[in-house]
Amino acid sequence: MSEPTSARPGIDPAFKALLDAFPMTFREADGVEVARSRLRMLKVPPKMLPDLRIEDRTIAHGERTGIPVRIYWPDSELRPLPVVVFYHGGGFCLGDLDTHDPVARAHAVGAEAIVVSIGYLSFAPAIPAAAEATERGLTALHKALHP
Repeated sequence: MSEPTSARPGIDPAFKALLDAFPMTFREADGVEVARSRLRMLKVPPKMLPDLRIEDRTIAHGERTGIPVRIYWPDSELRPLPVVVFYHGGGFCLGDLDTHDPVARAHAVGAEAIVVSIGYLSFAPAIPAAAEATERGLTALHKALHP
């Protein structure tokens, strides 16, 4: 399933430690579902996650409805809070709101900002579908905030 990092010469020791902590290789032959399940297996222990106000919603854009969003509010005295729109990783087909939840939480705490994580998956060719998927989410968010 994974190639030991010792077989990859020239890797920075700190980055090597990170790779060893999450030994995972994605092979095209395994397919999207296998890669997605491997990514979902990477879990941060709940006690290590910052406690935030979190809300799941759906938004719409044009004919596309049910676009999932997750909103994170930091425990901050700063007002008004800035908003960060976060698009999870995963090559537009692997990641989702859950796989990147720890990252979005860290952004909310570290930036002292409301983070709006927009869920999307696109199995069409990455260009232009990826840009269109992110544009739909951002436009729908703007319309929801400014009706």
